[in-house]
Amino acid sequence: MLDLRIKSFLTKKSRVFLSYFLLHLFYFIILRFVFVLMFIGQISEGRTGELFKAFYLGTKFDLRLSALMSLPLAFFLLIPRLQLTQTRLLKKIVMLTSTVLLSSVIIIYFIDLGFFSYLGTRISATSIEVVQNPWIALKMAWETYPVIWAFLLIFFIGFVHYQILNRLLREGILYYGHFDWKIKFLSFIFCFLLFAGSLYGKFAHFPLRWSEAYFSTDSFISNFALNPVLNIIDTLKFKNKNFDKEKVQEHYSEVSEFLGVKNPNFKELNFRRDIKNLGNGVKNPPNIVIIVLESLAANKTSLFQNNLDPTPYLKKVANESVLFTRYFTPTEATARGIFATMTGIPDVSSAKTSSRNPLVVNQHTIINQFEGYDKYYFLGGSANWGNIRGIFSYNVDGIHIFEEGSYSSERIDVWGISDLDLFTEANKVLSEKAKRPFVALIQTAGFHRPYTIPEKSGAFQKKTHSLKELKKYSFHSNDEYNSLRFQDYSFGHFMNLAKNESYYNNTIFIVAGDHGLPAPQSVNMPKGLIDLRLTIHHTPLVVHAPFLLKPKVSNKIASQLDIFPTLAGLIGINYTNTTLGRDLFDESLDEQRYAFTYSWHERPRRIGLISDSFYYLESPSLKGLFDYTSNKELKDLSQEFPEEHQKMKNLCEGLYETARYMLFHNPKFKN
Repeated sequence: MLDLRIKSFLTKKSRVFLSYFLLHLFYFIILRFVFVLMFIGQISEGRTGELFKAFYLGTKFDLRLSALMSLPLAFFLLIPRLQLTQTRLLKKIVMLTSTVLLSSVIIIYFIDLGFFSYLGTRISATSIEVVQNPWIALKMAWETYPVIWAFLLIFFIGFVHYQILNRLLREGILYYGHFDWKIKFLSFIFCFLLFAGSLYGKFAHFPLRWSEAYFSTDSFISNFALNPVLNIIDTLKFKNKNFDKEKVQEHYSEVSEFLGVKNPNFKELNFRRDIKNLGNGVKNPPNIVIIVLESLAANKTSLFQNNLDPTPYLKKVANESVLFTRYFTPTEATARGIFATMTGIPDVSSAKTSSRNPLVVNQHTIINQFEGYDKYYFLGGSANWGNIRGIFSYNVDGIHIFEEGSYSSERIDVWGISDLDLFTEANKVLSEKAKRPFVALIQTAGFHRPYTIPEKSGAFQKKTHSLKELKKYSFHSNDEYNSLRFQDYSFGHFMNLAKNESYYNNTIFIVAGDHGLPAPQSVNMPKGLIDLRLTIHHTPLVVHAPFLLKPKVSNKIASQLDIFPTLAGLIGINYTNTTLGRDLFDESLDEQRYAFTYSWHERPRRIGLISDSFYYLESPSLKGLFDYTSNKELKDLSQEFPEEHQKMKNLCEGLYETARYMLFHNPKFKN
């Protein structure tokens, strides 16, 4: 029996709980060793350090499961005067419940071993869907694995656990009156902190999340860090079918044509394009800095005749760059925007964001084809936000993630360090640590409630306008207005720092928003854009590379999905594209330029497609073809332009169904 003998400040009930908790942790750690010993041959050379880190993270997941397993016993122990040793029936119920629960969990572990041996992935809530014929699967398991011996072992473990628990309850609990209230209070606090800490998992603003297991690009390492039972729990919300292959095939022809697939295959749903570039004429491989500015709604910026001039620094850079005035994000959330940028797939999940779905963490991304490049991701807060960590650390080879705890600057609010400090720290890293060409993504978060502007804000000075004037451009308050101005000031500070660094003259800077914002009115934008709620998708896109591109204003339709194909084209590398993004500078694609939009707020769905002149929209409240550039009242033009309406409708539906399919069929691969 596990007995810590901590008599100075723990009651007998507390020691029972602690022993019970540690007993389960012991079981789960042993099972973790069993897993790694069974598949030790899959560990790649040079991954020993990552293996130890995976074991450390896995143990924290095991602690969480141990806490959950201890809940039934904790419930009975908390009831005053309840003596499990004196109530035989209640005692047996507790013991049997615990034994059955543990046996069920061990069965899941055993199934997980077989599942991983067969498919190379851990068991999840959707595993039953993978096994299309359960009878055949059971027969295969019977013929492949020692099923009888496994169940005998589980029965033996259950029997031993029952006996341990029996002794634990018989010897571990005395009458409640033997301890004064101080000891009881300290015991309760200790056990509560242990329980809560095990569930939360870490000393940080965000709790331990499944995405932390995907810190390595090595599949085995990340799978080893997972806990199979918690993996089932984490994937329960995603267990329903998320795509319809028949609908993807129905629209395959127009989608493959739009993407420029040279070897279309209806049955295999081939979307792969092997792009051959001739180079850009630049001798040294250019660096890349992608700056994603929080909520950079186009109508609020100085780039679209905004008299309040909230983004003068962005405007200055845009005047020296290629500015895309019709750049649209597929969705309206930050996590979805980052996912779309990195993968080229619009996040059309209807529940949680795709970055939160363990089933779609495995994604092929063009950034890995930037050979010889260092990769960086800078975020002022925690990469556990939105579980975005998994998208970067699991899919991007050798990426360096800088987040809260990585910086010398102090955290100022829920979003971490200030944008000003973030840009300063990012420039320091890029100028001092980058020894090779690099791709860096810097993501701000300051233009977001609570709109914090730090005391140390350089030369930045707040401005004040009347509420009437602010509302003309959809600002709700001076705090919001000044927060956007501070984000812009921080961006300008970074560009000034970069210009004094050696990397500047050979760097392509991409500046865009993660998404736009709702705008009940905005005097500087067409009425159609406002009424169709396109401001939530509309942000500017600036491509700043004076050594490579001449300043220009482009009105062609651009999408967030196009970022990495465009960058690959600019630096002149050959690459493979398997998703929906396209090179914005590839003139052969200009005859068909569209931007897909999606909103998960409306049921059953709200999807749309933007062209030069029209917006095809399908939503519960509004459906048809509309002129989003008009200042007149909305009018459905589908009868006046039937061919355009049908074409955009088919492509919109096709892109939606294809995106749903791609989320689950775009695994990373070796080039």
